[in-house]
Amino acid sequence: MKSLPEYLDDEFTLVNKHDLLAMLEQYQLLNIIEKLIQQLKDNPCQALDIGVISSSVVISVNNNISIPEHEKRQKIESLFADLVFMIFIDFLKNKPIEYPLILKEIKRHTFTTCNLMGYDFNVFKKLIDAHAFSSINAGYGSDLKTISHPVEVSKSKILWTGKGRLEELVYQLGRRKLIKNKTSFFDLFLKTQSEHVMVKWDFERKGHLAFLLCELYKKDLINVTSNRGYFSYAEKHFISFDGAALKANSLKKLSSAIHMQPQHYPKIINDVTEIIDKVSAVH
Repeated sequence: MKSLPEYLDDEFTLVNKHDLLAMLEQYQLLNIIEKLIQQLKDNPCQALDIGVISSSVVISVNNNISIPEHEKRQKIESLFADLVFMIFIDFLKNKPIEYPLILKEIKRHTFTTCNLMGYDFNVFKKLIDAHAFSSINAGYGSDLKTISHPVEVSKSKILWTGKGRLEELVYQLGRRKLIKNKTSFFDLFLKTQSEHVMVKWDFERKGHLAFLLCELYKKDLINVTSNRGYFSYAEKHFISFDGAALKANSLKKLSSAIHMQPQHYPKIINDVTEIIDKVSAVH
């Protein structure tokens, strides 16, 4: 595993590194994160040990960042969650057999801790949300590719190419309340047999879905395993929050309209561009 300075240098942009370091110092989190790295380097033998360590980190961090400013707290939580995520990815890459159990113990202990203590910030939420690590065919940097596993190809399927961060995409969609359930979105891209997977999307914002799919494909973040096209596939796997289906060719028509008359869809274009930038960002 790397040292804290190495994680900051290798995994974060210059601006995020500066903000994260300032935050760690201001809220006395440097010692906490350094102890976490050291404890993981000591290589606990049991998943239960790591669950207990995770619970302790949740308590320490929440006690130190009890600040009233909502926007400032959000930024701190996001940066800290990114750092913890990178540290644990680095740790889990050497434990391909144990990590499903490790993730289970982290989830069990940290959720219990948050419920008992009344915390609304689970330091490990980003890690837990990316529960499909065993199937993720994504590059988290060359040092992390050892935890990647190829996704088997079914008859027709949209695939995540691994050139961006799927967990970040799911986080951004969930934060904007565009999707109802994060698990189904992961499953759509990663589950080998996903023909019955249905993702609930806010149909008041279908334009976001159409433009997002187009941009993901253009940026080579997704691929499709048949000639039917990603819009055709998506129309069979995205439904409204109430369960209504999409009409045939509706996403393709929406995407065409947005590209032909961008001046009428600034909100969609700005939102999707922001999401794509975050998914494609190199940390």
